[in-house]
Amino acid sequence: SIAAWERTHPRPNEEQREHGEELRTRLAQLEFAHDHFDDPGPLLDCVAFHDGARWRAAIDTDEDGDLRDEKLLTNFRAERQYGTFANGAALNFAINIEESGERLSIVVDSGEHGTHVASIIAGFHADSPQRNGVAPGARIVSVKIGDPRLGSMETAESIARGLAAAVRNHCDAINMSYGEPTHSPNRGWLTELITETVDKHNIAFVASAGNSGPALSTVGSPGGTTSAVIGVGAYVSPAMMAAEHAIRTKLPEMAYTFTSLGPTWDGDLGVDLFAPGGAVAAVPRWTEQRSMQMSGTSMASPNACGAVALLISGLKQQARPWSPYALRRAMQNTARPVSAAGPFAQGAGLVQVDRAFDELTREPRRIEDTWKTEVRVQDGRNERGIYLREPHETLSVRSFRCSVRLTAPHGTDNASKSNLDHLLHLTTTQSWVEVSPHLPLTYGTHRFQVEVDPTRLEPGVHFAEVLAHDDVEFHQDDHARPLFRLPVTVIAPEQPTHAGRVARASFSLTAGQANRQFIAVPRGATWVDVRLRRESVPAADKPPTNQRGNEARKASTNGDLAASDKGPASLVLHAVERRDGRSFEAREWKRYATLSPGESFVDSFAVDGRGTLELCIAQNWSSAPSTHWKCELHFHGLEPADREIGWSSDEPGKWQEVTATVSRETLAPAASLATHRHRLRPSKSSVEPVSGLDATMPDTKPLYELQLDYAIDQANAGTATFRFPAIDELLYESALGSTFWTLTDQAGREVAHDDAWPDAKRLDKGSHSLRMRVVSTDAKRLEAMRDLELCVDRPIGRTISITAYSDRLSASRGDAALRAESLEIGQQRGFFLATPNAVRSSTEWSAGDELLGEIRYGKSDSSRFGSQHRPEAYPLRITISSAKNAASERSTTSKPTGAKKSPKQQLDDAVFDAKLQVLEARAAARDERGFEQIAAELLEQRPGHLPVLISRLKLLDDEQHRKQHLPRVVEAADAVLKQINTRQLAQYFGVRHDPESAAEREKHESMTEQRATLIDTLYRKGRALGYMELPDVVAKHPIRDQAALDAAFEANFRELAQWVDTTEQQYVLLHIRAERRQQRYGEALALLNRYLPHSAPNYWYYKKRRDLYEQLGWEHLHAAESRWLVIRFPNAKQP
Repeated sequence: SIAAWERTHPRPNEEQREHGEELRTRLAQLEFAHDHFDDPGPLLDCVAFHDGARWRAAIDTDEDGDLRDEKLLTNFRAERQYGTFANGAALNFAINIEESGERLSIVVDSGEHGTHVASIIAGFHADSPQRNGVAPGARIVSVKIGDPRLGSMETAESIARGLAAAVRNHCDAINMSYGEPTHSPNRGWLTELITETVDKHNIAFVASAGNSGPALSTVGSPGGTTSAVIGVGAYVSPAMMAAEHAIRTKLPEMAYTFTSLGPTWDGDLGVDLFAPGGAVAAVPRWTEQRSMQMSGTSMASPNACGAVALLISGLKQQARPWSPYALRRAMQNTARPVSAAGPFAQGAGLVQVDRAFDELTREPRRIEDTWKTEVRVQDGRNERGIYLREPHETLSVRSFRCSVRLTAPHGTDNASKSNLDHLLHLTTTQSWVEVSPHLPLTYGTHRFQVEVDPTRLEPGVHFAEVLAHDDVEFHQDDHARPLFRLPVTVIAPEQPTHAGRVARASFSLTAGQANRQFIAVPRGATWVDVRLRRESVPAADKPPTNQRGNEARKASTNGDLAASDKGPASLVLHAVERRDGRSFEAREWKRYATLSPGESFVDSFAVDGRGTLELCIAQNWSSAPSTHWKCELHFHGLEPADREIGWSSDEPGKWQEVTATVSRETLAPAASLATHRHRLRPSKSSVEPVSGLDATMPDTKPLYELQLDYAIDQANAGTATFRFPAIDELLYESALGSTFWTLTDQAGREVAHDDAWPDAKRLDKGSHSLRMRVVSTDAKRLEAMRDLELCVDRPIGRTISITAYSDRLSASRGDAALRAESLEIGQQRGFFLATPNAVRSSTEWSAGDELLGEIRYGKSDSSRFGSQHRPEAYPLRITISSAKNAASERSTTSKPTGAKKSPKQQLDDAVFDAKLQVLEARAAARDERGFEQIAAELLEQRPGHLPVLISRLKLLDDEQHRKQHLPRVVEAADAVLKQINTRQLAQYFGVRHDPESAAEREKHESMTEQRATLIDTLYRKGRALGYMELPDVVAKHPIRDQAALDAAFEANFRELAQWVDTTEQQYVLLHIRAERRQQRYGEALALLNRYLPHSAPNYWYYKKRRDLYEQLGWEHLHAAESRWLVIRFPNAKQP
């Protein structure tokens, strides 16, 4: 130990003192390595080969380098064999070998979610039947759509391949416990592909509705927005509460608070059915648990899919025809409505398998029972329901022209289609919706009128359905089942007071209940303050009902209502506005709060002032107290004339105007720039067919991929966000297929990935390459995108403030900034935003670049509740008009030409220069023989000519070939050094020079060039001398005189150290070699660790650190660094 060494060396001499410092440096570097240790993970040897029948692979799962004890595997679909990683990992894997053995894909799950879902559907435990899934033993085809590089996010290409796998394996049903918000429900290439799979291949598709509730219109895609998919909401029963969640309080059945609700923006109900949204089910062995409790619509979907599997099994057993649409219709018509959950959360209600099977097997059967029914509202947008939400939509009676179309299953004969002839009886579930009573139905499309009278409705949400029954059944059967349903949703908003304030009466909540208020946002409002207070109300004074009219539920089984009201209650506050062409997330605000009696919650959020705002306050399903609340909203409005403001950097600034629209407000503009955007076009592009077995679905168009390559230069380590504005934020609604990009560093290592939702990525310094892949069936569309623009966003570093002035003249004179000013309702104020000097004078940005920022118009005031400015600022940008020149001045004085040369001398010089160019070309082509012939001729004409000698040195010192002739490198370096008068150089640079005349500048440039040549040559010579000691060189060329080599290296290094600081980065590798020769490994390691974190990927830095770990005997670090070397430099030839 260092302490022991110090005890034995109380008075060290100079050499011992250096050794002691070396020991302390080693300790510091060991601590540094410990603090920055990053486990590289497993590094496996893999061998793929063809055994004459199929491709197989052996994988060194235990990392012992011996493949003889490994299990040979082939594509899982062929033999259904899997492997398990060794050393107790308990992680199972399967493989796929693609591209004729060129690619081996080792497939593991990206989480425990998929196994849990599969267990809910088909888990089978012969010895513990209570642990079984809904359809025990159903055969599962596992398809991985979650990309681990994206945190298990699904991609369009993975879903397309999954659909192809389902068709290829003759699946009857698909469960997909995945989904995302969508801007356009029931539209897009992926939606069309899902619909084709269901319709053409008779596969029932069940998916989760989403976990984005409790506000309305929050269903996700595909489960809640795609007509061909059965969307499922999450239900929780008293038994589930007790068994899965250990809830002591007895509560009624209800919806989980998080479950997404309909309707979709195009009027569809969104949620088709209700199913248990929680389960204790099996999970992978690597979790070290046998089972796990999970909740979500991800659990509700497989529960419903298990029910679908049971129904299909029973129908197959009886050889009955079925279709996905017949299954959904039967399950909806027989579902049990849950009184505590409205239609938007549960659809038709809770799945009842036995009743659904009875419905599917009842006689007589109608020919159209298995046919697809599509109902549309023909208003120009072909919507799937009637959804009146905005204030202008509910001012008068509305009439809608609707249509219904029946489509027979694929392969149905024409006779069956022509035999369809029914009279339908149309009814409505609410009196404010009217429809003509009869509709003839034959094969094709039929139209009918629906009239909705929203003027009769109180503020709130109202739901009705138009139901279509067979006319005969309707009059003969009290339990007739509708053939189709048309959902009608009307939201009647309340109007705020003149001052923008909405004060509501107190309301009560119990577990799982939600109080919804719909407000017509005042025109011009830009934000709203929310204050929610939990009231303390004695039991005798507590209202018996809440605003929804539901009975107040007892929150405790062993106490009265007042006692239960004392505990904390958990709430979700959720607000949503509609924006055309955007998902609910575009204008969504959600907060969670836990409040006790007397406590308040205050917050603010932005609004658009364009339509209806829903504010939903829901008590969490497991929060038992019965509670009483008071909520107040206050709208504000400082409306800018331009919501998005921008100008060019060569302009003095931008004029902006703001109006107080709702109430008296304080104007105090605050603007800043924080992001630099650089736009790029691809350097290379190609459109090719997608290869692989799963690239296409049977009988469908092939997939094509557009590959776009972009060169990214990262000047310093930092973050960057890569955006493709033309295709970002689109998945299920995209007209294209998948979008996915990969970023590689200059060493060829993949360092970042992303898809259609860009996130900031951490990048090291250096050059990078970004490859974007866009997949589609439309090759022509891809061809048109070959010039797709990429935006690279980076933080500026230090935020640049933008000052607001009362007018342009004040800005040009540099007067005081605009002061805060109160504006009355309707008052408008203009001001001038001046271009910052930091933008005008900067040289770091290129023409066409943009500086992005934000601007707020209100002034914060802590004396009032809520925010006194819009929490969501408005976007602002300045475009760089032209690149600035560096500050250094360029000399306009021409170089002296010296004495005038004769024509013969000029000709000789021209011939010599031409031969010199040929020499350089021979060097570039590595034609050593040709090079030496020309070099000999030139040196004969001009002995010791430096450019020739330097070219020879660089030719011999080429990175790929220098080890082959190290003595010649040293010889060539000596020849260069011989021509440089180092004493003269030292004398010249011993004093400071500030050349003014042309002659002085010419001499200074010449001396500077000679010094650079001297330094470069000394470095090359030192490197060659050092390389002579490398093991692979010594094996071929043993060192004859070690002492002479040591002396030559030390002399050369001392000479170099006289001219440069050899610890600087461009020389540090040679300095490290000098330290290692003296066995000062700690000092060498310290130098490496100084530069590694801030350098572009450098193979030699990491290799030398690995070698130093080995020389120090730090075996665990040497092993880790060896693995990292392969990972960081996948294209490097490892020694």
